[in-house]
Amino acid sequence: MAGQFSKPRSDNFEEKNGVKLPSYRGDNINGDAFDEKSRTPDPQRLIRAYCQSAATLNLLRAFATGGYAAMQRVTQWNLDFTDHSEAGDRYQELASRVDEALGFMSAIGLTTDHPIMTTTDFWTSHECLHLPYEQSLTRLDSTSGSYYDCSAHFLWAGERTRQLDGAHVEFLRGIANPLGIKVSDKMDPNELVKLIDILNPDNKPGRITIITRMGAENMRVKLPHLIRAVRRAGQIVTWVSDPMHGNTIKAPSGLKTRPFDSIRAEVKAFFDVHDQEGSHPGGVHLEMTGQNVTECIGGSNNLTFDDLGSRYHTHCDPRLNASQSLELAFIIAERLRKRRMGSDVCKAGVLRGLGLLCKNWRSKKALQLPEYPNQTELDSVLQTLDSFPPIVFAGEARHLEERLGEAALGNAFLLQGGDCAESFKEFNANNIRDTFRVILQMGAVLMFGGQMPVIRVGRMAGQFSKPRSDNFEEKNGVKLPSYRGDNINGDAFDEKSRTPDPQRLIRAYCQSAATLNLLRAFATGGYAAMQRVTQWNLDFTNNSEAGDRYQELASRVDEALGFMSAMGLTADHPIMTTTDFWTSHECLHLPYEQSLTRLDSTSGSYYDCSAHFLWAGERTRQLDGAHVEFLRGIANPLGIKVSDKMDPNELVKLIDILNPDNKPGRITIITRMGAENMRVKLPHLIRAVRRAGQIVTWVSDPMHGNTIKAPSGLKTRPFDSIRAEVTAFFDVHDQEGSHPGGVHLEMTGQNVTECIGGSNNLTFDDLGSRYHTHCDPRLNASQSLELAFIIAERLRKRRIGSQQSLGF
Repeated sequence: MAGQFSKPRSDNFEEKNGVKLPSYRGDNINGDAFDEKSRTPDPQRLIRAYCQSAATLNLLRAFATGGYAAMQRVTQWNLDFTDHSEAGDRYQELASRVDEALGFMSAIGLTTDHPIMTTTDFWTSHECLHLPYEQSLTRLDSTSGSYYDCSAHFLWAGERTRQLDGAHVEFLRGIANPLGIKVSDKMDPNELVKLIDILNPDNKPGRITIITRMGAENMRVKLPHLIRAVRRAGQIVTWVSDPMHGNTIKAPSGLKTRPFDSIRAEVKAFFDVHDQEGSHPGGVHLEMTGQNVTECIGGSNNLTFDDLGSRYHTHCDPRLNASQSLELAFIIAERLRKRRMGSDVCKAGVLRGLGLLCKNWRSKKALQLPEYPNQTELDSVLQTLDSFPPIVFAGEARHLEERLGEAALGNAFLLQGGDCAESFKEFNANNIRDTFRVILQMGAVLMFGGQMPVIRVGRMAGQFSKPRSDNFEEKNGVKLPSYRGDNINGDAFDEKSRTPDPQRLIRAYCQSAATLNLLRAFATGGYAAMQRVTQWNLDFTNNSEAGDRYQELASRVDEALGFMSAMGLTADHPIMTTTDFWTSHECLHLPYEQSLTRLDSTSGSYYDCSAHFLWAGERTRQLDGAHVEFLRGIANPLGIKVSDKMDPNELVKLIDILNPDNKPGRITIITRMGAENMRVKLPHLIRAVRRAGQIVTWVSDPMHGNTIKAPSGLKTRPFDSIRAEVTAFFDVHDQEGSHPGGVHLEMTGQNVTECIGGSNNLTFDDLGSRYHTHCDPRLNASQSLELAFIIAERLRKRRIGSQQSLGF
């Protein structure tokens, strides 16, 4: 609607009674009357088409937002002539049930004035055919810096105009609208893959819709090959059925018509093929009208060839009338409901298998696991943990995956930070609060300074285990098991401390649950309210350069909040009073992770409920290893730590194992390789992943590739090296046209002296004064803030640069 005028024609001319005239191509080009004046293309018709489109959309907007589309009117939407039809009766019955449901929703607090009850989204679309007209309505969007064809929200390339080297494809690839591709049984699968790649090189979800039009029999034969080719290429598309164009026949009278049975059969074939291929039927594309026409034969009203002449109003192709459209909607609704119910059954079966995968790790080689002297005690502890409540909930992990999917596309930025390894000794509310507070501060800097939504994830509430290069440590001739984290053994160098103790797993669980409980209270109880932005500074950062910069930024945020309040976004709005916060840790201690894995009753998927996000470390990401086997059986979003030693082909294989469905947000690649190696190695990884069509979120860990020993023997990390690796990370993504999706930091809210450098100029001599880590050195609050400002500047530059560089 609101623009669908032009029609492609197989012949440029039409002949009647020896008279040859240009074919009718749509009211925006010429008239349908068979005379020379009508059939001569008239540019003034484009003006009229524009005005009619604008007036139509204006009325549609009024209907959609002005109360007509309010769900409370559901019983009033029937058309008079459908009242006594079978489809109309079914609709009235359904409308009564909807009305009953609305009464219940109102009773539980979702009142009738809620926007979701009073308005509906409605978009327009048409075939991109008349390129001069489309070009004249293409505008530069000042917000995104992209060009949009503002004649419609959605445009499609037709069967006759989708040539790879054609003008229509060239135009469409230069605009940012969502696009459709009409596909018949003549489409070659490889050509379709090439066409999608031209129109959607970034593989952005929602950009490409494939509209299939091929008749039921051809659908069953041809569509599977198209689906498989697109899946092999890792391309994300929406599959839609157009059951109209492949089912046009001529009636004995010479009028074109479409049998309803053929339309229904093609829709059925569309669903059947997607069920068979494990893909998703994403929609239908219909030629239909609200008028009581007689153009398509069949349906519950049993229209025949003889009925066609009574109300045959189309001057193009035959359309479904309102009763037939409703009847088809009920058929589709039944298939959707069956898929939903069937997928629950199927998913339960599939994910019972995935649940077995979670346990299959025991048959694989497991590195970095402690050797417990008493297996019976370990089994007893694991059985106890298995009966404990989950620490996190599956729905929270799914929400994080959605947000990470946004980061993969460059629309959000991950801030992941916290302790190298949590300890029992440092467990107290102040330490948790201070680290959370620094993450809030850094998030404010990145959001306001970098103008980018931030995903806050803590290395907290479970980050105990640490991998070790050696199983044993030797001092003065005494050899003991290496310290592997407080959930396994103690750091004191004596036999009792270093012996793995299963009871520590119980204590780690309790500390994780208590930590997350406090974090939830901070995140939702007012402490994280944006109005407190000026109060988040830690005392010891007040007089630091980073602290001063933060206070200046906080004042500007406060000013912006005042402006937003004046506009009506008041302080009690949820977006102002709460923040999302997730937890993460390395997936290392597989028996512990297994004991906290639960079946989610909502989705039927298995989640490791010890954390929202887990990652495989550099030492445990073997393709045939136990850790990868466990991780591929859970549905949490996952990270893969990657150093300069990672082979690009191996990375592609690993991603394919962990994310065979290529789901955005499922995989985060956390690079840790030092600045110089980053510039050399990362481009090859990015290119390999892009060639495979895999969607990942790229994140920089600038800590682990920059650890050195001070003259005193203490481990440290130079701030300049950390900054250099972050700079290299952004530079490489700028060079490759990919998205820097986040940072992963070892940091603390405490005033420690563990990393040298930064604006406070910590030196080797300063390390001993407040060196509290019992694992790896961490950034303190001032250094963390300083790094946040550096990252914010790069994010802002990318945003400004992308707006300037996008051309038409």
